[in-house]
Amino acid sequence: MNPLVLSPYPDRTRCPGATVLNLQRDINISDDASEPEGRGRNLIAVIGIDHYRHWQRLTNAVSDARGAAALFMQLGFSLAAKPLINEDATGRAIQSLVTDDLVTLGTEDSLVLFYAGHGGNRKHDVAGRAITTGYLIPVDAGEKASTWIDLEGWLRAVALLPANHILVIVDACYSGIALDPIIKWRDTTSWHDEPLSTLRARRSRRIITSALDDQCVMDSGPYPGHSLFTGCLIEALTRGLRQSGRLITTGSELGLYIQRRVEAYPHSKQTPDFGTFAFDDRGEMVISMARQASQVVGVAAQGGAAPTNRPIPLMDPSSQSTARSTNPMPIALVLLAGLVAVVSLVWAVLDKQGPISPGGAVVAPRESTVLWVDDHPDNNVHERQSLESMGVRFVLARSNAEALEKATLQQPDVIISDMERPEDLVAGYALLESLRQLKKPIPAVIYSDSCSPERRAEAGRLGALGCTGSPHELFDYVRTALRAKLPAGSGDNR
Repeated sequence: MNPLVLSPYPDRTRCPGATVLNLQRDINISDDASEPEGRGRNLIAVIGIDHYRHWQRLTNAVSDARGAAALFMQLGFSLAAKPLINEDATGRAIQSLVTDDLVTLGTEDSLVLFYAGHGGNRKHDVAGRAITTGYLIPVDAGEKASTWIDLEGWLRAVALLPANHILVIVDACYSGIALDPIIKWRDTTSWHDEPLSTLRARRSRRIITSALDDQCVMDSGPYPGHSLFTGCLIEALTRGLRQSGRLITTGSELGLYIQRRVEAYPHSKQTPDFGTFAFDDRGEMVISMARQASQVVGVAAQGGAAPTNRPIPLMDPSSQSTARSTNPMPIALVLLAGLVAVVSLVWAVLDKQGPISPGGAVVAPRESTVLWVDDHPDNNVHERQSLESMGVRFVLARSNAEALEKATLQQPDVIISDMERPEDLVAGYALLESLRQLKKPIPAVIYSDSCSPERRAEAGRLGALGCTGSPHELFDYVRTALRAKLPAGSGDNR
């Protein structure tokens, strides 16, 4: 087993004394157990804010929080407190969650605390030394820093909670500030070589951040309904870390996996980070993936798709293969939708908003409708299920005539059409021509395996958003069209 070497990043500006995990080393955990011992309770608390009162609105933070809660509940965790979503996530409520609601945790409990929303920072010059302070931004935050939540103080309060293991996950701009001088590794010994039973027994205080201290983070990514960071978190615990039959993982291993996956995304300008904070005693939270494994397989069986342990490829959409049958993304997204749907009823009770759409209606407005035209609609069931998890409603048509009738009556927000049908090998072009005659043009996408460069050009000339055989590109086209309907002020960064 290779020792984990702890060293500072030499190429990134950080305050003196800050050290983090070296990206060049793997984290290997002992295989002396297949599941965590039954020590205490496994709990999760989540905060997610899209609808800020005075700050730019976000799109996916709420669905990230809900998705994280659903994921960990599938792993055997329970909600530690009522989720703080949008208007409930005031500055006072976020502080009270730590100082009042979570102080009843037991000394053998494990807690995951997840935040998705805006992050802020302020820079000060103290005696010629640059000091940066990081903040969480509550829903009622104004322009003055006095209405923000000091990240250092908040983490110190979290560290004082009685739980044995605490894993904080922050998906916000500048969240890497949490890994500056207040966050330190105790030493550089090979503590990770010790048995899992020893690591479980020791107290741990770990944090995973979605970016470095000077970086903004993406509010969207290749996973519909989720930021790039949270999408990779979900992938890690549903697919990536389960390769080779693994049934357990640790907080540190989770952090390293997310770090590498996010950095691998072509459009990523953020580097997740991870480390420890106050009162850590070189322990580890050990997360069992065994329960979730059987349930994901069950979802796959119901959907008619074989489960796969391969991660969803984080590739530039322009480089994706046009062969739908070989692309694993739709199946993986369907599994994720099923995962979140299992706990939607719980959310209906706790959040008092009725059952939610997996992935959240915040990606697509609740009234969004997509008209899908294909003479063989069963060919697209996985893609539709994935988009339904974003809150999209579908209307189906098998011919151009039926499509034009439904488009006139129902005024869908987007139309997706195949290209070839037995009676017309360019039926998609004919539909585009007809759509141009409507009083109110409707954005349209051609979804077909036969999208050659020539056909792409012709589809564009006829007014289509694009012609593609890639689910990745299809989701991007639909997201772009639907986001045009989002309220002014919705943003792409946190």
